[in-house]
Amino acid sequence: MKNDKRTIILLVLTIVILFGYPYIMKFLFPPTPEEIARQAEKQAKVEAESDAEKNGVTKSAVMKKYSTTMVKPSEKEEFITVETPLYRAVISSWGGGVKSWELKKYHKTRDPKSPLINITPVLHEEDTKRPLISRLEMDGAPSIIPFTVSKKAITIEAGEVETLRLRWKGLGGVALEKDYTFNAENYGVKTVVSVVNNTRAQLDGRIATDITSFYKKAGKDDKKDRYNFHKGPVRKGTGKTERPDITEPGQESGDDPIAWIGLEDKYFLMALVPPFVAKEKKRKIEGEDEGESEVVTSNTLWVSNIKEDEFSSATLASVSLVEKLELAPGETSTFEHTAFMGVKDYNLLKKTGNRLEEAIEFGYFSIIAKPCLVLLNFFNKYAHNYGIAIILLTILFKIIFYPLTKYGLKSMKNMQTMQPQMKAIKEKYKDDKSKQNKATMELYKRNKINPMGGCLPMVLQIPVFIGLYEVLAVAIELRHAPFAFWLVDLAAKDPYYITPVLMGISMFLHQKMTPSAMDPMQSKMMMIMPVVMTFMFLNFPSGLVLYWLVNNILSILQQWQISRGAGTPTGGGGDKGVGKNKQGGKAKKRFALPGFKMLKA
Repeated sequence: MKNDKRTIILLVLTIVILFGYPYIMKFLFPPTPEEIARQAEKQAKVEAESDAEKNGVTKSAVMKKYSTTMVKPSEKEEFITVETPLYRAVISSWGGGVKSWELKKYHKTRDPKSPLINITPVLHEEDTKRPLISRLEMDGAPSIIPFTVSKKAITIEAGEVETLRLRWKGLGGVALEKDYTFNAENYGVKTVVSVVNNTRAQLDGRIATDITSFYKKAGKDDKKDRYNFHKGPVRKGTGKTERPDITEPGQESGDDPIAWIGLEDKYFLMALVPPFVAKEKKRKIEGEDEGESEVVTSNTLWVSNIKEDEFSSATLASVSLVEKLELAPGETSTFEHTAFMGVKDYNLLKKTGNRLEEAIEFGYFSIIAKPCLVLLNFFNKYAHNYGIAIILLTILFKIIFYPLTKYGLKSMKNMQTMQPQMKAIKEKYKDDKSKQNKATMELYKRNKINPMGGCLPMVLQIPVFIGLYEVLAVAIELRHAPFAFWLVDLAAKDPYYITPVLMGISMFLHQKMTPSAMDPMQSKMMMIMPVVMTFMFLNFPSGLVLYWLVNNILSILQQWQISRGAGTPTGGGGDKGVGKNKQGGKAKKRFALPGFKMLKA
């Protein structure tokens, strides 16, 4: 049957979408013309600067460059330990850089005795490019500022806030002040940097704050991330979030409005968040129409750089916020930003502001994935178990989709009762496909049947499934989150493959209960689907398999309730059988819960 073929095609496409989703998104969404133009503009800018230098144009005509070579100062390096309920950090007096930043609630493995996650690992002793280091780019300034510090150690408890002050005075009268304010409730560090010109001359230059990290290159024997999540530089301007490819060395920079810029991997983020995003403001220009827009910007520049590390085989990635300095004698310039150093917890990122929550790579179905994560966090707040939260989320979706599910199941059952008439039409017009299709559509219309109605619930579940797939793959909340018994990590596969097998069995039972208008051959083909889906789900996150298993069980209960409550379905000529039982009387009303309607005889 034509409709049956459509159903098979839909199921095949569903499998292709679910299994190949992470790999086909790039093919379906190639670079936009704007992205291509931006890349071409970047290349043209690099070539223009190179040509300018070759032709003897002064550097100031392009942009004055300062040495980026980091020379260790002669002053002794001091270390300040910062302890909060969330992390243990070690800050260096050299530039205020971070030597280590350990997250107390996150271990490398599920074993609580395994090492804590350190988001600022050091690969070699020559490493001076530490995160959050501040550099004073001006003639005569040291490449690494040797600060004096106000404290040797800081310990803060829940609800407390404390500030670490770093100070430096240059021989010429230039002073640099840097304050870190730590909050026990989050991973944000309020940072205030001030440059004071105590000289008698104009002071020109830049003050830069860097975040740097190393990324080891994948070897032949290294296991690849099946989700292909980004790692390396990431930034958010006024448009979408930009993620340069870590495998393509190069530098990008700009003075366009920046919401935040940082370095990321799947679960963790180091970012610099300015206090505001420059926006367009309306102004009236004399002699021009009112409403002309002007982009309001500050002296803030951003820089993103990817290159080979000179001391190791790793890739060195760095991002910077750079402030221009034009200070008259006696003048002070102060710059603020928040340094976020922690996990991609949706709620904490959102509270930081500037849409920092977009650092979570939800993919193209973020419009569904974000509500799924919010609902999971809400249910977990009361259930204290993400496995139970997934079950409650599944029940909620079944309640929401119940009217459509009921409509789809009734439509499929009515299609099944139409088979004698449809076979008669096929036989009568076997030599005329046009009349056959016309007569079939008239039969559907006369009996108020939508031939695609049975596919609607399945189609609507695909985006929800993919959205939840993204959440389980990327949400730090689900990392190492246990459910019960052998399911100790909902973000990892079932180690014993029990839930995928149960899912396959439940899918088979639901398929056997679902009305079908297929011929015997097509029905046998469809019996392969539970086997195929079982093998597909073997390596899926166990939380996702749990969702699908519970969804199948609830679907079986719905199918049972709807079939019993509907009585004999619509026949070929009208609606006489609707809502009646085998004895011809009205079907009994039964007590039912909303959504899946558990029956009580």
